[in-house]
Amino acid sequence: MMNRREAMFAEENYLVGTINSLKFELAGQFYSAIPWQHLPRINHNYELFIGIKETLYLTIEDQHLTIAPGDVLLIPPGIHFSGQKDSPGGLSFYWLHFLAPHSEITSQSIQEARLLTTAQPIIWPLYTENLASTDELILFQQLIHSMKHSRWQTELLDTFTKTLLLSLSATTKQALSGTHESLDSPIIGFVSDWLQKNYAQPITVQEVANNFGYNKAYLSHLFSQKMGITMTHYLQQLRIAQAKLLLAESSQTITEISRAVGFQDEKYFSRLFKKLVACSPSDYRKSTQNRK
Repeated sequence: MMNRREAMFAEENYLVGTINSLKFELAGQFYSAIPWQHLPRINHNYELFIGIKETLYLTIEDQHLTIAPGDVLLIPPGIHFSGQKDSPGGLSFYWLHFLAPHSEITSQSIQEARLLTTAQPIIWPLYTENLASTDELILFQQLIHSMKHSRWQTELLDTFTKTLLLSLSATTKQALSGTHESLDSPIIGFVSDWLQKNYAQPITVQEVANNFGYNKAYLSHLFSQKMGITMTHYLQQLRIAQAKLLLAESSQTITEISRAVGFQDEKYFSRLFKKLVACSPSDYRKSTQNRK
């Protein structure tokens, strides 16, 4: 492992090896409705975390880490870790324990790992933000379902675990080689088209992500890369642009217009309109009428 354990979980460090002898031990989806803090622990096996909702705060060998939605953390055996502070209520994450021989896995820097992106060994990040794709989330769900309903068929659970970790390795290799789904992704075009057709609905970024089967943090990151603004800001712009048309061309009240373009709170609509247009909705309506 790394010479300095405090630097082990820096984002430029990876594990490289094979999965020939990998064995499933246990998996699950953690959820807490109330604030929660991880108990101190040293595992005899590898533990994989993928964030789903809210943020998990951990201290690993004196290094503070946060696991937000889409983040990936892999803790090797024999490493002490514990909660850093309480996570907020609603915290949820996937976790997986598996065994793999030390002789089959070594640690590599990002420079060394990039040289192996087209080779046979698997590559896992020790810690990286916003990496997990929809594939890994679906595979995690399938693994947990199989664990609950397969009567612990060892070979099946080992295979599901290997498939999940191979998928994570493929996503990692794509990210390291620069081919990870990003600016050229067609999904963002579909998302923007969908928002243009559905802006009047009281939708949230989480609902958009659910509709397209993507992790919220991951889809938000792709959208910002492609469009140059956040999905929330893009949706606000669509709504305000339509509100401007209605203010200029209809006799609807401001309350009716705010609801027609997707706002449930007229006061919030008016504040946002003034922020983006530099005048109130009523002043904008007056100015368009004066030009007629």
